[in-house]
Order: sequence, then C-alpha cells, then structure tokens
Amino acid sequence: MKPKKEILYAYSIITEAVSKDSDTFIRDIGQALRSDGRETIEKRRMELSHRTEDADVLVFSSEGKDFFFGMMMTLSPGNLMGTLPKEAMKEKSININKLKNDGVDITKYKGVYYFALSKTKLICNVSAKQKRLSVYLNWLIEAFRGKTHYRFEPIVHEQKEIKLEGIKRILFQSGVGFDLPSLPQENNKFAINIAFNNLLENLKNLDNQQISRLLKDDIVQATLVFEVKKRPKDRSKEDHKKLLARTLATDENITFVDKKGKKIEGALIQTKKEVELEITDKGIIIEEGLKQEMKKFLLELEKQ
Repeated sequence: MKPKKEILYAYSIITEAVSKDSDTFIRDIGQALRSDGRETIEKRRMELSHRTEDADVLVFSSEGKDFFFGMMMTLSPGNLMGTLPKEAMKEKSININKLKNDGVDITKYKGVYYFALSKTKLICNVSAKQKRLSVYLNWLIEAFRGKTHYRFEPIVHEQKEIKLEGIKRILFQSGVGFDLPSLPQENNKFAINIAFNNLLENLKNLDNQQISRLLKDDIVQATLVFEVKKRPKDRSKEDHKKLLARTLATDENITFVDKKGKKIEGALIQTKKEVELEITDKGIIIEEGLKQEMKKFLLELEKQ
C-alpha cells in the first residue's frame, strides 16, 4: 500500500523543580510502569472527570537508553470511540496488532496517538496534545517525581519570511485563548484568556443595523490586533523571542505581522517534520517504523 504521510511535532521538556532536571523524566516513567500501582492498563487509566467514564491511558510502551516510546488512547465507554475488552485491561501493555487479532475494531478508536521522549525533547504525531499528555504523565509518575512537575513547550524556529524579533503586530482570530509566559527565570505566569464569542453575541444586539446584520448572518469574524512594543533594553533578544513564540507557536488562529507587513501563521513557527510511514493492508501504521522516525527526529534535534 501507499505509504502514509505523518507530521511529527517537536517540544522541549521543561522541568519545574529546584533539585531535578529532565534527565530523570524517563527514569521516573520506567519506575512507575514497573510498580504495582501502574503495572496494568487498568491501573494506568486516568479518568478525565468524576462526571464521566472517559479516560486517557498509556496502552503500549517501549524503553531504550535515554529513549521512551508510547501509544496513548482515549477510552470513552458508550461512545463510538469505544473502550478496551476487560481482558486487555488486565495486560501490562497491548498494541494495535494484538487488538486486531482479538477481533477489536481498531477504526473506532479516534483518540490514539504516539509520542517519544529523549532526555530533553518530546516528539508527538499530533499537534496541541502536549498539555494533556503532560497532565497524564505527571499523574502517572506522581509517586516518583516528588515536588517536580514536567511540562512541554513547542520548539520554535524562525521562518525565512519573518524574524521573530521584527514582529510588529499579532492578530488573534475568533475564539482563541492564550497564555503569555513571564521570563524563564520567573515562576509566575500572566495569563490572558480572550473569549470572542460572547463579545460577538453582544455586538449582534447593537443599534447599528449594518454591523448587527453582518454578525447575525455569519459574514464577518472578529480579529483582535496587538501592537508589539519595542524590546526593553534589559531583556535579551532570546528572551524576547521566547515571550513572543513560546505558547503562540501551536495555534493556527494566530498570525504574526512584521514591520514590512509580511504575515506568517502561528502554527508554522513550531519545529516539525513530515515523514512517510509504511502501513499494513488494513491501513494501520507500522509502529516500529514510526518509532524509528521519532528517534531519528530526536537525534536531529539534539544536534541542532
């Protein structure tokens, strides 16, 4: 069959602790998986809310020297996404081929994705999953990480079309929300949450009939424009770029505009790689091929 194209997204592992660094992350995960409390798939289910049976779970993993590869699945009983057979929940791990051989309809599992870890980097084959994956892995290793907390930040790079330090405006489309982080040395975050939808609903009731009609007929959308101030003299160029791109990098609803009017979508700033993967006759990705491509990407990032 024709190879499947897959996009791999790159993130840095950020450790929020005084006495630990990201070198211990893979070790903590390995210890957790070998412990009684996380040994089986059933024990690794993290319920998303007490009001639902939906859960995230690591169903398969492979470890190597300074390397970890895993498959995540969202279980949703009573939904088309389905759940795993009771027998499978008692296993330490299970892969797609095993499920197929057991007669499980793999196509109904929409919440499946893969990730790989090195000492300092994360690779994931879906975008915008890093926060949820961070929540899960921190929960998984809770008994081993102490007061340490791990999070993932997109690895960003400058496009030829625009330089981050030359950004003049940031445009936000309807419905977007974002965090504006403080400098790396500080712990506090100044979070800005923008809810355009409520604003638009209120604008529909304006006395101005032209604006009201355009909004009610869903012809226009709101765009918030931020003018970027000059870089303070006491802030380095590197910190300035991080403040601009760190959290904005994965949101396609964000556009950067430089001083010459050139535009670039926020999502294009994140470092990513397109790979071709062999698939089975049933259209399923061959996991070993994906694992090797992720490992290769991690090695490339380490050399940069």
